[in-house]
Amino acid sequence: NNGKTNINDAIKVQLYGLDDGLERLRQPYQNQNGLLPVFGIKKANSALFAIIESGDTNATIIADIAGKNKNIVDRNRCYSQFKLYEYDELQFANASKAARIYQNEMNSADISISYTVLAKDKANYNGMAQYYRDDLVDKGVLSQKKFTDIPFNIELVGAYNHDTAFLGVGYTEMKAITTFEQCGELIKKLSDAGIKNISVNYKAWANNGLRNTVYNKAKVLKELGGKKGVETLQALADEIGVNLYFETELMYVYKDTTFDGYSSLNDASRMVTRDIAYHYQYDPISKKAYEEAVATGIFESSTAYGKSNTATIVSPSVIYNVRNLDKTSGNANKVLEDLVEYGIKGVSLGSMSQHLTGNYKVNDFWDRDEVAQAYAAVAKLYSEQLDVMGKGVNSYMLPYVDSIFEISNTSSKFNLADASIPFYQMVIHGSIEYSGEPINLNGDPTLVYLQAIEAGSGLYYRWCYENNDKVKDLVFEGMYSLSYVSWFDSAIETYKKYNDLLKDTSSAFIASHEIINENVRKVTYDNGVVVYVNYGEVDYIANDGTLVKAEDFARGGVN
Repeated sequence: NNGKTNINDAIKVQLYGLDDGLERLRQPYQNQNGLLPVFGIKKANSALFAIIESGDTNATIIADIAGKNKNIVDRNRCYSQFKLYEYDELQFANASKAARIYQNEMNSADISISYTVLAKDKANYNGMAQYYRDDLVDKGVLSQKKFTDIPFNIELVGAYNHDTAFLGVGYTEMKAITTFEQCGELIKKLSDAGIKNISVNYKAWANNGLRNTVYNKAKVLKELGGKKGVETLQALADEIGVNLYFETELMYVYKDTTFDGYSSLNDASRMVTRDIAYHYQYDPISKKAYEEAVATGIFESSTAYGKSNTATIVSPSVIYNVRNLDKTSGNANKVLEDLVEYGIKGVSLGSMSQHLTGNYKVNDFWDRDEVAQAYAAVAKLYSEQLDVMGKGVNSYMLPYVDSIFEISNTSSKFNLADASIPFYQMVIHGSIEYSGEPINLNGDPTLVYLQAIEAGSGLYYRWCYENNDKVKDLVFEGMYSLSYVSWFDSAIETYKKYNDLLKDTSSAFIASHEIINENVRKVTYDNGVVVYVNYGEVDYIANDGTLVKAEDFARGGVN
């Protein structure tokens, strides 16, 4: 009942993100993914909380307010919709009309929702988060762990290919921007500076770097230091206590080379229209996929943009076919063997933990529920031999990850909504370590820092070792302002302030989150620690006497 009756659209969130099995040559509205299959609504001292136990991969959560329709009895509402068949529009080349094309089979998952009534002091989002956390603990998905420090997470980018020329002859060069030796030097500097609980996601270290070839084996880039460099770096990380994850992008193939064991014609997933399924990156100005932007003349160079920033999506039957009794022939098994041979202790699953795409190929059909089962099986397989990190992490991957990077610490900011709450973080805090968005990629680092503290999140930076002039020709999603030199000192300062004051919250469950006023948030942990976060431009004094300076945070208590 917030009075925003002039906003016609309801809030709609498709669980686990949009499906790349549909053609998306223009960038969709950038919503945060729905990572947990839950929704709830309350009135006065009673609340209804729902957990989608089955069918969540095909669900969309919808919420709307009362008062928009004066002619009927109108109510606030929150509910789920389920799609039984995916469809898309197929435009014929020589006709003005389009045909609607449906997937070949109905989605396989049953639909099951459990509803729980929460009463009195539990009839709010804090009670819902606690109930869901307890449910996941009972199911063995989560358990309270013993952590000693706030996480400090960094993603280091190894190498990327770019076009250059010598004596007027053009060629493609692999440019190393963080070698294994440089990675070792950087984590040693962080450790020596007093940074604790460091986790590193090493991205673009193998298989053609950032714009990767197929991961059906792990081929270390010699430009970064080769196999010996991996072994030396892993030994150093073990010595100084750094969690090192090597990213393996099993889901996407940006560069398909001859005789690499992968054919996009045969091995890629298909869209509903039966065309090859692609993962696109988008031009931030035109909002068109780079490939489409080149085709329509926005960019002249199809080499720097276009197809080089477009990936085919690998069929789950090629990655890890859970339908077969013998799964050893899948790419996931082959890559795992290489990682173990290199002595690697940790792996990042790349896009697999946060993107979910159906394969609508007629003779290799996988709906989103089946794909989710395959991806969860890969995470389980890897977790049996390695530490596993995921980005975002949809709920079906939660049992198998040790750490999470890039959970959003804010909402989609729908016009109909009034505030953001860190619900996902309230569920997993104290069970899985996590961090939010890269601080160095945001125009307001102070805001991102405070949002991390409100969410009980670790700090996160995406860096490379070389100066920014070495990456000025890199056009790739989320790859800018990467040089660690610009951020190193401030990162150390902000982390130490955060960790020194609040490291004893790292193992605690979040007991409650409160919106005190427009600018102030209060977070209470189950070990009694209270944290205030002040986003405003004036100081705030809490009821317990705590002074919270403007654009700052404070531990509760007059001392």
